[in-house]
Amino acid sequence: MIRAIASQIVSATNVELSGDDESPAAFGGTPGKGEWGDMQYFFTHPSDITGTEQKLEADASKAYGH
Repeated sequence: MIRAIASQIVSATNVELSGDDESPAAFGGTPGKGEWGDMQYFFTHPSDITGTEQKLEADASKAYGH
């Protein structure tokens, strides 16, 4: 079941991860970039939790101007 869901997310053209409706578009609203791209990365590399965390932190920092 998890693999099927992950496969759908990786190949999707429209994904709503909805971490927060107040997130800037640069973090979650651009296909394949920011949170969306980072979660696609995670679903294709599930053992790379640290790498995914680093990507999420870096993208959030850029999007929020930190």
